[in-house]
Amino acid sequence: MASWCTDFKIVLVGDANVGKSTFISRCQNEATTAADYTSGVQKHTVIFQSTLGTIRFHVWDIAGRDRANALSEGYYTATHGVILMFDVTSRASYTNTLEWHREVTGVCGDTPMVLCGNKSDIPGRCVESKQHRFFHERDIPYYEVSAKVDHKWDAVFLSLARQLLEDPDLKFTAAPSLALPGALANAELMAQTREDLKRLQVN
Repeated sequence: MASWCTDFKIVLVGDANVGKSTFISRCQNEATTAADYTSGVQKHTVIFQSTLGTIRFHVWDIAGRDRANALSEGYYTATHGVILMFDVTSRASYTNTLEWHREVTGVCGDTPMVLCGNKSDIPGRCVESKQHRFFHERDIPYYEVSAKVDHKWDAVFLSLARQLLEDPDLKFTAAPSLALPGALANAELMAQTREDLKRLQVN
């Protein structure tokens, strides 16, 4: 494959406590996180090898802020894609995704976006996928993820990559190297990651 690389700025938005930081900590590359404590933003880089070449996602995380308008519009400047996250056990966090969507599109326009229902591993869900009519009507892909057990987080980035590069057949050919704070990589986890990638490649 010829040398090829592209970079995308992705903003990660959603209410506080929906698991944004935990989600990104599961997929960030080693030594690729930078915090801007003045603005309350953390920036992460996630790198995938794909059938087109190297793709770098530079993910901006609001780092605990629970309203987008608490930040300047500079947060959204030059954004290529959006991950909009809520907690499936919190109806309020889902209701607020409508406001997040309004604020993001008000600045970024019709930007590629993925809706994520986090904490899918936790009992007590109160938001079902059939309730996402607003996003379904706008053809915004929806994924349920679990940041704690590495469930489908890579599918979120694959969906964004396919939208951004306008290639529905694009596939990831290798998982990024993972930095898991407080956890040890083991053979079982690595095997599960490989299996998840195989499933993505047939979708």
